[in-house]
Amino acid sequence: MDELLTTNADVKILKASINKEPPGLMKELTPAADLTARMEKTRSNTTFNQLVTPDTLSNYQFRRYVEERRQGKSFLTFLESMVAFKHSSETKRKAMAVEILASLKTLAISADGADAGIEQRSLLGNRETTITSDGVSANGGSDVSASGVDAELPGQVDIVTENGNSLESWLMRNYPKAYDPVERAVSMGGCSADMWDTVASVVARYLENTHKMSYFESPEFTTYVQLLEYLDREPTLGDYRTFRTLGKGAFGSVMAVQRKDTAQMYACKCMHKKIVKKNKGLKWVLAEKLVLQMTRSPFVLDLHYAFTSQDEFHLIFKMLSGGDLDYQLNEEKSGCFNPDRARFYAAEVLLGLEHLHSLNVVYRDLKPANILLDKEGHCVISDLGLAIEIDPKRPEKTRRYAGTPGYMAPEILAGKGTYFTSDWWTFGVFLYESVLGVLPESCKCSDEKKEWCPFRRSKHKKHFNLKDWTCKINIEYPSDCGAFDEDLIDFLSQIFVVDPLARLGANGAEELKKHSYFKNTDWEQMSAREVPVPFIPNFDVNAASMGSIKPFDAAKYQDVVVDEKDEKVYKEFTYVNKDLLASELMVALDMIKAAGLEALEARSSMKASFFSRARTSIMRPRSSGVSSELGDENVEAKACCAVM
Repeated sequence: MDELLTTNADVKILKASINKEPPGLMKELTPAADLTARMEKTRSNTTFNQLVTPDTLSNYQFRRYVEERRQGKSFLTFLESMVAFKHSSETKRKAMAVEILASLKTLAISADGADAGIEQRSLLGNRETTITSDGVSANGGSDVSASGVDAELPGQVDIVTENGNSLESWLMRNYPKAYDPVERAVSMGGCSADMWDTVASVVARYLENTHKMSYFESPEFTTYVQLLEYLDREPTLGDYRTFRTLGKGAFGSVMAVQRKDTAQMYACKCMHKKIVKKNKGLKWVLAEKLVLQMTRSPFVLDLHYAFTSQDEFHLIFKMLSGGDLDYQLNEEKSGCFNPDRARFYAAEVLLGLEHLHSLNVVYRDLKPANILLDKEGHCVISDLGLAIEIDPKRPEKTRRYAGTPGYMAPEILAGKGTYFTSDWWTFGVFLYESVLGVLPESCKCSDEKKEWCPFRRSKHKKHFNLKDWTCKINIEYPSDCGAFDEDLIDFLSQIFVVDPLARLGANGAEELKKHSYFKNTDWEQMSAREVPVPFIPNFDVNAASMGSIKPFDAAKYQDVVVDEKDEKVYKEFTYVNKDLLASELMVALDMIKAAGLEALEARSSMKASFFSRARTSIMRPRSSGVSSELGDENVEAKACCAVM
């Protein structure tokens, strides 16, 4: 019965994820007539740089404006590609430089600067790629005058050449001193990040001079201002449809939800206020939210929204469908990952921890169950409830016992402090478990000899502040399973060191990256998520069965009272990640546009079908009286009119 309930609930989630109805976003926007003051302010504050920076709301609407008028699309596509080029890895830039140069021959323009109808091709990939860039400045890049290029665009640019009307021919004819050096550099394998700056500057000035002011008077700009207004709204529980529970935590549960106005699926972490108050957990709830607000890494879970309802705190995250690594380990017949797969996961987790450490945050709870896979198969660190910000100069001050038994570092167990290297210890345990399928065994330490072992499954509180006890480390690396080679054994041996200041990683994550265990890892490509994943999850709901997730026991907390003083503190909990919301709005607008095109195609198809049959009906000889066939055509005509 539980399996049936779980399956039915999972099917509902999958249907909501795949067969999305067109979002109702446009109905939620503030009428333009109420935004006159904001329109003027936005016109004054919007720079051309913002309009050409990819994956931003301003660029999205500007591109729709350009596409609608079929003018300047080639110029905009080129500028967007420039931003991606400047912020890609060197390896990727080499390939992109050749691609961009070739694309200039196919990015077609007409004699007046309008697109000539040749299919456009973007070099940026899908919208999910995050580009943290300041964009291409209309006046930025290399000094145009110093390159021998006219500082100002001529009033009338002749873009017609005998080679055809392409962006390349436009540049060759009007700005050869800017274009020729780039062409030579690419042919010689050049890929410096600033090699296109002068060319980009020329193209940007042309596009700004011809389109910026008219865009500010367009319907697309009006919608942009309405979307900016929408970004300022505070989220509520009423914005979401709820589906099945995915898991359970210390203070509540995680549920699958769908935002109504954008149709996007999310995971919602719900924490009951009464449970939090009874367990004095408010500081941990607030700490988790604050840490999540700071993080900006593809290897750490992004917080989209945070808000409270009458009974709960809510954290909204992207729903990652690949399940956690504990689930994936259990799915393997061997119970462990092959060496290459384990190394790939370890590298991505290492990058996530490095990002947290750059924010002076120690994670403290690394284990397979807390590492999620996205739909592409990349690792994402989740559940930052125990993460804590430390003073790097005085790590011994943070002595709180926190983590999961079997994974915790000796200094945390002994109450001697929390260091960045405390995470590298748990990282070592995580990697050991990944390749062998089990945690390191207990070291057979003796209480009589006052020895203790960090891998004991039992609680370690009795060892707190016992300075005369000895932490004993004696880890076995089985040779018969083929999981441990010399590099991995040496790597883990330097991590499993009792003294946190002598442990590998004491001088930063670079120490781990440079170890021979990662000798074949390209860290630049790994950071850009350009390394092929070793495993792609199936599209399914990888979560615990509904029967195994116990519901909230309200009777247990009926004596806990949440008063006005509490609610005053809770009001500060609301948060919106506006960058991620902007991306969500762009996806929703794409869906609305696609739905409109599909409806238009359906109407066109019905009209064509009707008129074709109508012509046949007219040509066919008819008997006297009313033809039933003609009656059918009239019915279809009414249906067509209703749809049109």
